[in-house]
Amino acid sequence: MGYMALAGFDTNEILESTSGMLSLASASGEDLATVTDILTDSMTGFGDSASDASRYADVLSTVQAKSNTTVGDLGEAFTYVSSLAGTYKYSLEDVSAALGTMANAGVKGSMAGTSLSSIITRLGTNTSGARDAIEALGVQFYNQDGTARSLGDVITDLCDATSGMDVEQKAALASTVAGAEAQKGLLAILNQGSGAYTDLQEKPFPVIWVEAVLCVRLMMAGV
Repeated sequence: MGYMALAGFDTNEILESTSGMLSLASASGEDLATVTDILTDSMTGFGDSASDASRYADVLSTVQAKSNTTVGDLGEAFTYVSSLAGTYKYSLEDVSAALGTMANAGVKGSMAGTSLSSIITRLGTNTSGARDAIEALGVQFYNQDGTARSLGDVITDLCDATSGMDVEQKAALASTVAGAEAQKGLLAILNQGSGAYTDLQEKPFPVIWVEAVLCVRLMMAGV
């Protein structure tokens, strides 16, 4: 509750958020203070409200259950990308799916967050012709009214547009779009394809389902 108060939540918002915080702490295995810090920071960054706490708990626990990442890794990644994503009005679901897809290829935590932040920034500002490169493939970053298309639509379109490229072509595109340091994050997504991304983007499980899955996994492991 102290973390929530420091994040600017009032008494009613704190009470409204507590259930989501407790559920995510239980499902993720992280301590309650860490989960609260992650959720308050990310909700503020994305521009969401206290009423979204349960939704955040469902999304983050589902991505942890369906990809090779943890809530802690996602929280670390959000530190680098949530405010930028909020500026472009991107959803938690789309950003989390991108981070989970990167994690499946070993790009996690701060590395995933900085990679995604670089990709969004370079496309948004057309740094080094990044946006020109994807538009040449028929992928639009902005709508005609100047608003950003959803991150999920851009990623799936780009995955599909590059699915027939050879290694050299895909590597060259990733370097142009993401830059030297962040290209590994983009390649992690492109190499897995749109199907892997949309699987994580689908409607999240309720936290109680995730808890049940984790319990079964622990029983099978003999814990």
